Amino acid sequence: MIRPSERFKLTPVPMFNQGVSDEVQMHLRRFPPGNPPRPLLPARSGKFRDRAPKVITLEDGTLAVLQEGQPLERLISNISCGLPYEKSRPFDPLPGESYETSPGTGSPAQRLTEQAEDGVDAEVLFPGNVGPGFWRGIRNDDAYKAVVRAYNDWLAEEYCAYSPERLIGVGVTPITNIDDAVAELTHCQKIGLKTVIIDNFPAGNRYPTAADDRFWAAAVDLDMALTIHVEFGFPRRSRGPQADRRQRTVF
Repeated sequence: MIRPSERFKLTPVPMFNQGVSDEVQMHLRRFPPGNPPRPLLPARSGKFRDRAPKVITLEDGTLAVLQEGQPLERLISNISCGLPYEKSRPFDPLPGESYETSPGTGSPAQRLTEQAEDGVDAEVLFPGNVGPGFWRGIRNDDAYKAVVRAYNDWLAEEYCAYSPERLIGVGVTPITNIDDAVAELTHCQKIGLKTVIIDNFPAGNRYPTAADDRFWAAAVDLDMALTIHVEFGFPRRSRGPQADRRQRTVF
């Protein structure tokens, strides 16, 4: 059994201790911003735009994500928002439902309106179901990292910048190697994000190694909070050619 290095101890601390008052922390809710608008990732992915995930309309009028290395993924995030429990459809999207028009997603202005309706002061915005694990199906590492960067830049510069105190974005790091993970963590801090989600151990494995220490040290130095959404590898998807096939981490 490989254990994390003894040099870095994990200590429970408030996730957001800067820029958010104690009163606001009492009224936070976690919510994914959903999947970015259709042209966003290709447009921001530069020369790799042709390899970025694309949203397409299926014959039945519902939306899906088309990307290399992954099966066609129907967009089902947040389709139950705004509905009573008996009418919720967790895996059954309807034609015409989209990121731009669904409750719980949409524009920053829509999110603030819904916060006011629900009596919520701020939201912690995790990435949607189609995130860094799904994008890892892109075989070219540079293209994959370009998509990760495109998402982080959009989240910080376009979405959360509308109201940074109330829209608290969670950045993502690539599932490649320790150099790339540290570089993207540093970039996230530079553009104003306060935290990132990790989907693997930073060195690219599904188990801890001493190589991860550089990332933990950088997170401490940059005062960046780290989080995991439910567990590594959630939701279950193929992780691309460099990913370990083990699905659970054991300490």
